[in-house]
Amino acid sequence: MNLEGVIAITGKTGLFKVISQGNNAVIVENLADKKRKTWITLSDKFE
Repeated sequence: MNLEGVIAITGKTGLFKVISQGNNAVIVENLADKKRKTWITLSDKFE
C-alpha cells in the first residue's frame, strides 16, 4: 500500500489524498467520500 500523498488535516476528520498544490493552496480529495476540497493557507497573509 502506497501512502505517498495521503495527509491528515487538523480540525477535519478522515484522511485526504493530495490532488494538486500551488503556492498558497492545496486541492485534496476525501478518501471516504471522494469529495474534493480546496484549502488556502493564510500564513503568508499575516506576516
